[in-house]
Amino acid sequence: MDAITSGDGNTVVGRAAGSAFTSSSNNTIVGLSAAGNLSTATGQNTTIGGYAGYYNQTGNNNVGVGFSAMQGASGQSNSNNSSLGHTSLGSITTGDNNVAFGYQAGNNITSGSGNVVIGRADVSSATGDDQLSISDGEDGSVVWMTGDSSANITFAAEVAAATLDISGAIDIASELLKVSHTAGVTNSESVLINGVSGHTYTILSIVATETAGAAETIDLYIDDDGGGTDYELLSDQAIGANETFVFNDKFVIEGTDHLCAAAASSANIDIVVSYLDQTL
Repeated sequence: MDAITSGDGNTVVGRAAGSAFTSSSNNTIVGLSAAGNLSTATGQNTTIGGYAGYYNQTGNNNVGVGFSAMQGASGQSNSNNSSLGHTSLGSITTGDNNVAFGYQAGNNITSGSGNVVIGRADVSSATGDDQLSISDGEDGSVVWMTGDSSANITFAAEVAAATLDISGAIDIASELLKVSHTAGVTNSESVLINGVSGHTYTILSIVATETAGAAETIDLYIDDDGGGTDYELLSDQAIGANETFVFNDKFVIEGTDHLCAAAASSANIDIVVSYLDQTL
């Protein structure tokens, strides 16, 4: 710290650590050549480890822990980054607000900002923003989850197919949210949900839209595997021309029961059913 002219509240330990300080304040620098080029930054940087934050010149509010963590490239400045691990964010140049945890985590990020990296796998773009990567910490060959700036999340195939058990009582994989779209329902019976043995179906909503331009009525009922109308849900429900009717009463059908509909005439009605399909 021989070059310092102003600034206070600094803690510097290590050979050549903070050696370019002139007016920066409230920094904690520990390690060989740690923050060796930091000069006129406002401060509040914490770098611990040999060459940690070495090339950052004027950046503020960074936390870099580990050998060469946030070492960066000559003549660059960045702020508000947090890295923990050997060479984590080791190539950072002007990127801000990144979070990296693990050995070489986020090591390919240069000017990208707002990225979150856990594990060794790189994000897809060194200059991209708001990316997510969660992987193993050994070599990054197993990537469990990735994300992009549009908040699209992608899971590894092994994760997407996995079963999550909560206290052994709730099997998330056995219950799926589904949507059934049946177009052109006329006066002939249309099966909206074709029940399968061993399944329970929780109906969440039914949306019926008249598409032929003429007022219509529909019947909605449960059919016990083709044995006729066992339970009538709606009878002669009126739907105006090109209008939509929403049935939000929740109910359950089981096994081979069918959810069916029929119109009073040959006019076309489109029906969308949202439901949970649970395997017993």
